[in-house]
Amino acid sequence: MTGQRPVTVLFFGSFNPIHLGHLAVAEAAVARPEVEAVWFVVTPSNPHKREEGLAPAALRLDLVREALAGRPGLVVCEVEFTLPPPHYTASTLRVLEAKYPEVAFSLLLGADNLRTLHTWRDTERLAQHSPLYVYPRHGEDATATTAWETAFPNVEVIRMPGELHPFSSTEVRAALARGEQADAMVPEVLRGDARLAAAYGPRS
Repeated sequence: MTGQRPVTVLFFGSFNPIHLGHLAVAEAAVARPEVEAVWFVVTPSNPHKREEGLAPAALRLDLVREALAGRPGLVVCEVEFTLPPPHYTASTLRVLEAKYPEVAFSLLLGADNLRTLHTWRDTERLAQHSPLYVYPRHGEDATATTAWETAFPNVEVIRMPGELHPFSSTEVRAALARGEQADAMVPEVLRGDARLAAAYGPRS
């Protein structure tokens, strides 16, 4: 299975904003016996996504930091804030490997990203980090073998069970844009937070 030493799982994302689905996925991963920690790698800008609707990076980082406070094994990683854009996962991995040579890193990503992973930059580099943890997403066939898996059959892919990610940041933003609180979707510590309304609320 996963090898002898503990695994540190990297959860890359814009977290625009962080929500309960993110926490459910990360806590399911860190509950696995081989996983030592899950690092939330907050991305200032995502080369695979448009910047439209992206809240300021410093705000998103602060919200993640507050949401993870007091949650064992869940850690904020600010490394991409020290790196020039574009922020490619493989490039950030190189930096983390050099900084923490004693750590065995892996990745946590959604089934939708696994389906397109073969199009990412330097996929060979990503294949050096086994196992790969994948969580389900709506509309994705969680059992289908992807092009990336076919290209790298030696990488262990662990598909997380259940409906761990019931909604998306897009849905959170849409609710806030309608003037709603979105309390059912965000961590308790952020419910009613004026910063969410200011960043994502209705525009005049």
